[in-house]
Parts: sequence; structure tokens; C-alpha cells
Amino acid sequence: MKTTNSFKLNILIKVIPEAIESVKSKDKLNKLIDSVRNIFYCCDSLPKENLLNLVKQISKGKNNSRKKTNLLIYANPRYLDELILKFGNEVNLINQQSGVAQESYAVLDIQ
Repeated sequence: MKTTNSFKLNILIKVIPEAIESVKSKDKLNKLIDSVRNIFYCCDSLPKENLLNLVKQISKGKNNSRKKTNLLIYANPRYLDELILKFGNEVNLINQQSGVAQESYAVLDIQ
């Protein structure tokens, strides 16, 4: 018996090339945050305050609901403990890989 699952998945990728703290990127982020499903990616080169502000901005989005999905993939998560401590109720750690910096990451669900 062979089981085959096939489905189509349309993915739209938006890159924000500006610094995350700039007014221009904040406006673009607000538009993204208001959509239903988002996956954000950041790495450890993002300063701690900028990372915390990003998570705050995502968690305070206008259309937060149970159907909304905001995932944060955080590569080499050096501020993960601070992030979870500050946003404990709004952030769920889904998966974490520790070890060598190039291979460590955390995946968080931001509500």
C-alpha cells in the first residue's frame, strides 16, 4: 500500500533590506504582522533591544487571533533566555537546537 500526499503551497517571501529599527522597515513590518501567517527570521547579529522590540511589535499586532501564525526562526539565539523571560506568556518555544553557533537555532511561536 502506497500513500501519497500532495498539495500545493504558495509562498510569498518579502525581504526588508533596511535596518529593522528604521521607520521604513517598521511600516513594512506592521503590514506583514497584520497578515495571517508569517515566518520571521533573524540571527544573532541583531542587537538585543532590536530583537525584543521586534517580538513586542509582532505580539501586539492588530489582528492577533487563534488562527494567526507568527513564527520566529532565531539563528544562533544568544538572547533567547532574555526573550523568553520578557515575553513568557506571548512566546512559545517550539524547537531548539543547541551546539555549534552555525547549527544552533530556536523556533518560537509568537502570540
